Amino acid sequence: MAKFALVELDTGEQEFFDSSYDAFKFAKKQEDSRRHSVEYVAIGDFWIEDGIVYRGQQLRYMLRLLDNLNAWIEESRRG
Repeated sequence: MAKFALVELDTGEQEFFDSSYDAFKFAKKQEDSRRHSVEYVAIGDFWIEDGIVYRGQQLRYMLRLLDNLNAWIEESRRG
């Protein structure tokens, strides 16, 4: 499978990552530098249409979870 993690910034710049953690880590760094600079984080598979896009409040919530490993694990289990 060809999984992907993609971050798009408000400038239109896109960054691809091998793992969702790396994508969220990059997004958090961008948000720490400039609030609301991340448009979305997309996690999925190139060959299957199933995937998820985090944006808005859901994205901000996920970025805050990076500082709380236990909450991150719990959220990941929920799917």
